Amino acid sequence: MEAAKYLPLDPCDEELDELFEQDGDDLPISPVNVDDEIDAERHLESLARLDRDLAKLQAHRSAMVQRAEDWYEKQSRTLKRRTLWHSESLRCYLQLLGRKSIKLVNGTLKIVKGRESLKLVDVDGNETKDGSIFIAWAKKNNRSDLIRTKIIEEADKKAIKESGIMAPGVKLVMGEDSFSIKLSGETEVSNDSDDS
Repeated sequence: MEAAKYLPLDPCDEELDELFEQDGDDLPISPVNVDDEIDAERHLESLARLDRDLAKLQAHRSAMVQRAEDWYEKQSRTLKRRTLWHSESLRCYLQLLGRKSIKLVNGTLKIVKGRESLKLVDVDGNETKDGSIFIAWAKKNNRSDLIRTKIIEEADKKAIKESGIMAPGVKLVMGEDSFSIKLSGETEVSNDSDDS
């Protein structure tokens, strides 16, 4: 990328430069009289030059914004990798100690066990919000004890787990353990982020 270049000023516009560079540049300046075609041509040439200068300025801004975005992405990736490295090192340390949590001067390390949840699945095993497969199976097999009825019928995780029956339309899924670090005087930092 070539270095930023100063846009040369139009010698014809030197007097205007002083007027337009004042604070509060809201274009309050009255137009001048155009005396003849030569004068009109000079205005047209100035307009063409100003359009080119504005296009150069916009291109320069776009290039600088892109450079800033690229710089930010590179820097943030590096910081996220470093954060993950420190976080995983501390997780390993806590696991090595065989403890669930530890309070230190600069923060608290904690592992929270993943929670088991009951997910509704379709015939292909893909998650769904429709529990009709399970409800139909439970009713057909006289297993209404596996259904918890609120306003709507839905699978009862506790009853299904206790029964030991893995019926069509549901599967038990164990959530992942989560590890968090709470720095002293800071908000909690978790390594379970989607940003990577």
